Parts: sequence; C-alpha cells; structure tokens
Amino acid sequence: MKCHLNNGFRIPLVLSLLCAAGCATHVQPNWAAFALTDSSHIDDVKLIKKKLQVQKISCMGGNNSGMGMALIFVDSKDFTRATMIATNIISRNNLSVGIYTDTNENGFEVWTNGKTVGKENF
Repeated sequence: MKCHLNNGFRIPLVLSLLCAAGCATHVQPNWAAFALTDSSHIDDVKLIKKKLQVQKISCMGGNNSGMGMALIFVDSKDFTRATMIATNIISRNNLSVGIYTDTNENGFEVWTNGKTVGKENF
C-alpha cells in the first residue's frame, strides 16, 4: 500500500521536520559553578564575567545572591579556557575571588589581591 500525502499536508510536515531539526541542534549550555566571592568583592566577580564575555565565554550570574555572595556560572565546555583567562585577569587586577577547581564543584582556589593563597575542598 502506498502512502500519499496531498499538498495540504506536505508543507506543514516539512516545516515541522525543519523546526524539529533546528530545535534538536540548538544545544543549551551545561552550566558549571565557576567563580564566587563575598559581598565586599562583588565588583571583582562582575569584572571577571565581563572579561569572559568579551572572550566569547558563555556565563551568567555575578550579582549579589542576597546571602552576601556572588557566583558566576560558565558553560562547562568552556571551563578550562575560562579558568586560564580568569586567573590572568585576577592577577593583573589584584582581585579577590574563589575559582572552582573543576566542573564538579569539589573545591575552589582562593585568590586574595591577585595572588593564590590556598584551596578550599568540599
């Protein structure tokens, strides 16, 4: 038995398939916690976020959470590149932040006035 589609069904079918293909290829970022700081250094995190965005790193957050800290998230595929860029920014601008050591949030490297001063593990 042959399946025949009349012209009335072909156009919606083709459009539906194109839309589905487009939706399937649009990948949402897999966000990973990246940098954090207390309320006295929120501008440091905002500077890092701004500089990462200039380098085409997808990131979000950076505002005061209401709990006295700010947190930036980056797309996990950009995590390593973001870390290299951020550590350079931190050193050059004497920033005070914590940079997560991996995308699993196992701990972070503590930076004070542009220098690494230790690590915090969870």
